[in-house]
Amino acid sequence: MSWITDNAFKRIVNVFKRAKHYKEDIEALQLLNDEIVNNQKNYVTDNILFAKLLSHTLRNELKHQGSMKMAVKSIDSILKTPITHHTEFLRMELNNKDFLDYAESLGMETDHLNHKENNNNKILTDNQKEVQEKLLKFWDYEKISKSFYNTANEFLKDINNYN
Repeated sequence: MSWITDNAFKRIVNVFKRAKHYKEDIEALQLLNDEIVNNQKNYVTDNILFAKLLSHTLRNELKHQGSMKMAVKSIDSILKTPITHHTEFLRMELNNKDFLDYAESLGMETDHLNHKENNNNKILTDNQKEVQEKLLKFWDYEKISKSFYNTANEFLKDINNYN
């Protein structure tokens, strides 16, 4: 059960504790609870890849956010963001990573936290044409989108991911 439905169930149990009830009422309530739990487990099992990624993301968000409530809110926000936005963020991050790797290969200082006097401007000027060509060959959205969907399909088709 999610934390929300679990709390709702506890509220109902507390109502039964305060009110006059029969043993059969409590047993019926427990039967309903067991059925809900089993259905939720089956639903997650049917979507095991999502469940694995959610578990991983929850752990990372819990480390980052500091509380489960904030981690769940963060993931809720992530899931409500359209896939096109996620793909665009991926494109931007790949381009950033590629450019930083390229800049370092030219001898440029890319660690801005430990930025010392360096000759980044001279390196850029000396390699201006090559840098411009590199920038023109960056990842475009269509290429990233195609690669993303191909990768997703590979994961979905791999039967070893369903353990």
